[in-house]
Formats: sequence, structure tokens, C-alpha cells
Amino acid sequence: SRKLEINAPVVNQMQGAAFQFSAGENLIFTSYYLKQATVVHEENLAMWKVTLDNQIVGKPILVSNHRDRDQQVVVFDDTPAVYLIDSDGKVLWKK
Repeated sequence: SRKLEINAPVVNQMQGAAFQFSAGENLIFTSYYLKQATVVHEENLAMWKVTLDNQIVGKPILVSNHRDRDQQVVVFDDTPAVYLIDSDGKVLWKK
């Protein structure tokens, strides 16, 4: 895991990898295949981003608005404050 983190730039350029081990008649055979991508694509699938006053702690919690069933997000920061964020990324309140 740590080695993958250190070598992330190289690993991210790999398009495919395969390793094969086989044995027969007192011999062991190994083969491998590595393919490097010529173009690296990074995707950001976030619909919105929001900047809060402090560092978030824990995981965001998805909740439904009891009036219109719209999905909202509750997060806690390290002060500890709680934020309610709507489905468009707007902070509705902080307490």
C-alpha cells in the first residue's frame, strides 16, 4: 500500500497489467504483461465543491429534507460546528 502511494504517478500511467505463473515437469514459468497508457485521464465527478470555515471531521451524512424530499448533506468540522448543505452545494446554515 505504501509503495503504491509512493509510486502513484507511475501506477496511474498503467493501462493494464497481467501476471501468469505455471509449472510443469520440474520447471516453473512466469510471464508478465504491462501496458503504459499514452494519455492519462483524470476525472473529477464532483457535482459541486464547497469551502467551509474549518477542517471536516468524519464522513458527510446524506439526509432528506422532510418538506420536499430533496437530498441534503450534514457535515461536522473540528470546532465542532455542524453544517447543512443543499443539493446545489449552498451552505444553508452553520450551528
